[in-house]
Amino acid sequence: MQRQPFGGWKASVVGAGLKAGGPGHVAQLGRWSDALDVPTNPAVWLTRACRDDARVRAAELALNHHPSGLVVESNVLRHRPIEHLTIRVGGGAPTHHASHVQGAASVAGVPVTLSTRDADADFVGQVAAGRLTGRIRLVGSSAGLREAARRRLRRVPLLDGPVLASARRELLTVVTEQSVSETHHRYGHIGHRTR
Repeated sequence: MQRQPFGGWKASVVGAGLKAGGPGHVAQLGRWSDALDVPTNPAVWLTRACRDDARVRAAELALNHHPSGLVVESNVLRHRPIEHLTIRVGGGAPTHHASHVQGAASVAGVPVTLSTRDADADFVGQVAAGRLTGRIRLVGSSAGLREAARRRLRRVPLLDGPVLASARRELLTVVTEQSVSETHHRYGHIGHRTR
């Protein structure tokens, strides 16, 4: 693990998923919920979530890491903000959850379009017709959105899991995880660099 995860710079990086081999890959395969010790009071929950966003961004996501520590090859793990996030605030969406998604995107430097006024049918119609592209983060529920996004999977990754106070989970929805490998040897001689 942590060496040359699958992926690329073109179509192989399409979608919301973190590619196999990187540290975030396995975590995206499950369904997560807040730990039992996370406060349920909305104001306290949001304060805790925002502090965690700033901490994780500074300590992990803003840095380039070389976790394997190999001399003959560097495998730099880095996170880059996605180009754009549409936040769909649907039915039953708690205000503090929508605020946290906006805050996480802001911490990561991701521009956001907030969709709160369109009726579900109008928003779903925009997705189905291809007028919306890029990641969509659903907060609450939106009838028909999952089906519309599924038909446009290559262009519209839909993130509809629960909003969490954990920055390790929420910030990964607004970044692209990359591994950049560089060989430091040529024909067995260390010091020659090739890509």
